[in-house]
Amino acid sequence: MKKTAFLFILSASLLASTLGSVSLITPVYATNENNAPTHSFMSNKTEIAVDLEVSGAEALCQTDDGFVWIGQYSGLTRYDSDEYVTYKSFTENGKTYSIINIRGLEADGDTLYVATYQNIFMYKDYQFSYLDVNAGFIKDITLDATNNLLYISSATDGGIVYDINNKTSSKLPNLETGNVNDIALDVKRNNYYYQTDAGVFDKTGKMIYSSAIILDVYAYDDILYMGDSEGLIKRYDMANETFLADIIVSDQINKLLYSEDEEILFVACETDGLYCVNLINDEP
Repeated sequence: MKKTAFLFILSASLLASTLGSVSLITPVYATNENNAPTHSFMSNKTEIAVDLEVSGAEALCQTDDGFVWIGQYSGLTRYDSDEYVTYKSFTENGKTYSIINIRGLEADGDTLYVATYQNIFMYKDYQFSYLDVNAGFIKDITLDATNNLLYISSATDGGIVYDINNKTSSKLPNLETGNVNDIALDVKRNNYYYQTDAGVFDKTGKMIYSSAIILDVYAYDDILYMGDSEGLIKRYDMANETFLADIIVSDQINKLLYSEDEEILFVACETDGLYCVNLINDEP
């Protein structure tokens, strides 16, 4: 957990150069349908010069060797504080694989897992390798580093679990086919949440939140975050099965990431760049 926190403290400045701006935020208070506080944030955007080829930052990750990885439509970029290196393909056993249209990144130590829209690769010991996983049209990946399992969200093949040690894959129960946009893990309670075009569900199939515009689900500690295309972030307490106060930003939400050390929720948006939402005692 500490490694994840460190990553996104570092990535705040990196995202600024990648996405072009960081938004400083001022809270405005209202109430939601349950009369719980809704926290809205107005943007005071500061433009920062961009020195990196960017065609859509879809994922961010950091390996323990210090490299920060940026997944984009145009390729996979590695940053080591001195230079950017972008990978677009690699060759293994005489076959060339494309590393474009990145859908997700996950790290375990110095090992990086890369999901494109049709393949999954591993980067280890400065080399890429292909993982033989049939997952259809890939939407995202989520790593369970404790059990060495990679959860794969697919637009065509549902939810898939890849056993990294045994190099085998299996379908998630009740998710053998169809569209799964994203999966978030609740390791404490041996649970997971998945998002389809209908909304967000737990692993039993119980609907947690009905919405057709959710773009990212992300779990950290006891909280499940759900960000949508209109700037709304729903927060769900997985331990108590209750909703917390909503958070609202003024842009489409692409990725949600939490820093425990700083109690900051990083919100990567479509046009405004990065919002940093201060969370004190789990409240904005």
